[in-house]
Amino acid sequence: FFSAKAVPLKRNQFGYTLTGPIRLPKIYDGRDKTFFLYSHEWTRQRNAISSTALVPTAAERAGDFSFVQQAGFAIVDPVTKQPFPNHIIPRDRISRIGTALINLYPAPNSPDPTRNYVGTPRRLLNNGIPTVRIDHQLTPRDSLFGRFTMNSPFERSPGQAFTQSFPGFDSVQDDSNLQASIGLTHTFSPAVINETLIGFVRFRRDRVSQDSGSRNWVQELGIRGFSPDPMAWGAPSVTPAGYPEVGFSTNNAVLQWITQSEQVSDNLSIIRTKHALKAGFSLQSKRLTQFQLSNPNSAYGFSGMFSAPPPVTTTTRFHSIADLL
Repeated sequence: FFSAKAVPLKRNQFGYTLTGPIRLPKIYDGRDKTFFLYSHEWTRQRNAISSTALVPTAAERAGDFSFVQQAGFAIVDPVTKQPFPNHIIPRDRISRIGTALINLYPAPNSPDPTRNYVGTPRRLLNNGIPTVRIDHQLTPRDSLFGRFTMNSPFERSPGQAFTQSFPGFDSVQDDSNLQASIGLTHTFSPAVINETLIGFVRFRRDRVSQDSGSRNWVQELGIRGFSPDPMAWGAPSVTPAGYPEVGFSTNNAVLQWITQSEQVSDNLSIIRTKHALKAGFSLQSKRLTQFQLSNPNSAYGFSGMFSAPPPVTTTTRFHSIADLL
C-alpha cells in the first residue's frame, strides 16, 4: 500500500520431457526392453518485497535531539549523568564506530514521521531440476530401473528475515540436492514377486551473506577484539530500541549443512488364495555434518538506559540512538 509504484514480480517456470526406447543404430535396439526418460525443469523468479520502517533522521545521526519537545526529556552524559545542553551530544563525544553503525540505516525517503522509509529490496530465485530414468527388461522375469534427480535452488533475498527489509545486507543460500535409486524386480511366479531397492540421498545447504569473502565489515568499521571467518563476513546486526534491526540479521546464521542417507531394502510378496503375505528388511545409514555460526560479526542492542536521566524508569527511542552514538 505504501509503495510509490507496484513492485515487480516476474516468475517463469519452463522445461521439457523426452522419453522413449533406447536405440543405437547398428549397435543396440532396445525397442522392446530398454526405455529412457529425461526431464529438465527451471524456475526463474525476480520480485521485490515492500516494507515500511522507521529509520534515524539526519539530526538524530548527528546527535541533535533539540527537536524533542517533551516534558522531562533529557539526553544525559553517560559518565557524569548531567544533561547535555539543548539535548545535543557534543561532536567530540560521538563515537566513530557508533556513527558507522547508525549509518547502516538508509536515509529517510518518506515524510511520514512514524514510518519514514519505504523499501522494496529485491529477491532472486533460480532453480534447475534435471531427472533421468532408465528401465530395462533383463529377462522375462527380471526388470531393472535406475533413476537420478538433482535439485539445486539458489536464492538471494533480504537479510532481515522477519523484520522490515533494508537493501545491502542480503542472505545468499545455495542448495545442492541429489537423489539416486536402483531397483530390481524378480517374478518367481504370478503369485511370488521380490523387489530389491537401493537408494541414496544427499542434501547440502550453504548460507552466507552477500559480503562473504569480499568485505570485512568488522575491520572496516573499526570494531576490535575479534576477527570473523571470511566465510562469515557481513554487516553486524544493530537494533536500537524502537527501531527495526539493520545489518545481517540474527535470524540468518551463516551455515553449511550436509546430510546424507543410504538405504537398502528388500520386499517379498506372496499371494496364496485369499491371503497375501509380505516380508522384507530395510537397512539405513544416515549422516549429518553441520557447521553454523550465529552472529559471527556480532549483534548490538541499545536500550537507551545510559543516556536517560536517572533514576531510569523509562526510555525513548531517542535515548537508544544516543546510547548507540
